Amino acid sequence: MAESKAHRKQVRDALTDEHLQTALKRAARAYKTARADAMEGFDLEAAQDQVRALKERSIAELDALFAQFREEAEKVGAVVHEARDGDEVAGIIRRLAEERGAKLIVSPSRCSPRRSS
Repeated sequence: MAESKAHRKQVRDALTDEHLQTALKRAARAYKTARADAMEGFDLEAAQDQVRALKERSIAELDALFAQFREEAEKVGAVVHEARDGDEVAGIIRRLAEERGAKLIVSPSRCSPRRSS
């Protein structure tokens, strides 16, 4: 609780600090200018077209790209598992956990912060 009160006091102090507010306003203006300068001459449509073409080419070559990934990963000692769907993924994870004597499997979704309604 003390940390929470201390944090709230820091926030209040920062919000009322005229020097800090002036510095933040200057930084915001400088950022906008720097961003505009950096983006000057950048062709967003052309970049989007390039990304779209790369994505389409990658999808068309997916089998070859996966084979290349597998080969490179196995060269450095990785084991690559293939699964058709989420159930098969869960089965592979379960089997590997059992083989290694794991007592607990934590799902990433269980680690994500959840907001209470």
